[in-house]
Amino acid sequence: RFIKIKDYSYYAARITVLEIIISIAFTAIYYFYESPDFLIQAMGVIIIVIGIYMAPNKWIYMQMAAIITIAAFVAATFCLGREIDFSEFSAGIVYILLVMILSSISSYRANYHKRIQYIDSKKLLIMSQTDFLTGLFNRAKLNDELMKWINYSNRYKTPLSLTIFDLDDYKTINDMYGHLAGDQAIIETVVAIKTVIRQTDVLARWGGDEFV
Repeated sequence: RFIKIKDYSYYAARITVLEIIISIAFTAIYYFYESPDFLIQAMGVIIIVIGIYMAPNKWIYMQMAAIITIAAFVAATFCLGREIDFSEFSAGIVYILLVMILSSISSYRANYHKRIQYIDSKKLLIMSQTDFLTGLFNRAKLNDELMKWINYSNRYKTPLSLTIFDLDDYKTINDMYGHLAGDQAIIETVVAIKTVIRQTDVLARWGGDEFV
């Protein structure tokens, strides 16, 4: 069964909390483990960091979870009070930070391209449903809206009104004053219509000087 998540921020927050819990659990095991090998545990941190950046989440939340994971690991290392070779410690930290930086850059680029793709898809959707000149629904979108309201009317036994009209002598305006004047007449007509209809009414341009 699929669960529809209405608020992405809520989903992202839950994922981040789960990642932090996993990091804390790993750090606790590392802290209480007898004679842990630092580099092996550092590899475990690297795997967790990679997993954080692979999980679908907000980029800033990824950064936060990764920093908390690394900081907790370093803090646990110092709290253990065991002697660790400096070169070994430095190598482990450098590997971890390098993986974090590379993963951070990669995830940021991926999120950026996804946002661009989402914006472009929204623009294409709007363009496919609206009239370029007036911003009203076009004929294709009107057909969808009409079917929706017909089904609503049939289901709840409510009346449905449909008005179809055009502009008189519109061709004369184009012939005498040019198409730019004709376009302006269309725009001003739409503005006038919007002042006298309800917000719940659907207004669409059927084509040319015809409206529904």
